[in-house]
Amino acid sequence: MRVLVVEDEPYMAEAIRDGLRLEAIAADIAGDGDTALELLSVNAYDIAVLDRDIPGPPETRSRRASSPPAAACRS
Repeated sequence: MRVLVVEDEPYMAEAIRDGLRLEAIAADIAGDGDTALELLSVNAYDIAVLDRDIPGPPETRSRRASSPPAAACRS
């Protein structure tokens, strides 16, 4: 399984990645929305863990404001 962790607080991103590593789950970290979009364009992820208040392009902020929280998983 491969996870994308999108979190702008480095200590939190590392804690999440360390926890996933204990379960033998590979994780990449993006510190902002632009980096997350770049990683998504070149890697396939099974799931993404997102910080609701992540810095990023204005269009992603307005989309988040108008959308309810969601969870998605691919099996």
